[in-house]
Amino acid sequence: MKYLLPFLFLSLVFFSCKDSEGPESCGVENPAQNLPWFVERIEEIEASSFPEYFYIVEARYKGNTVFLMENCCPFCNSIVTVVDCSGENIGFLSEQSGIDPSEITHVRIAWKPSNSSCNFTS
Repeated sequence: MKYLLPFLFLSLVFFSCKDSEGPESCGVENPAQNLPWFVERIEEIEASSFPEYFYIVEARYKGNTVFLMENCCPFCNSIVTVVDCSGENIGFLSEQSGIDPSEITHVRIAWKPSNSSCNFTS
């Protein structure tokens, strides 16, 4: 009986943990494969002139899953577009006139090309 309580506690902790993918990723396990607008965005990036510099980040903003259209292009003048689960643009990443970067949390790479030139650090 004295081992039952710790076992129940550890079971609760173990089974209550969620992977970063799943319902919190717009209701699909893999947004890059299961959201039509995401698949289209990947196709657009892969057909562009410099696909190796572009990638998509999944994050949380005000309690919702969002995606940031990012790049590490050394010669591009870019702004980061933020889109919701339906692929709608909800703003731009900017402290002055858009979505404050400090409000973006739980950031992870959702998609990058296999030949990515970007340097991702943990």
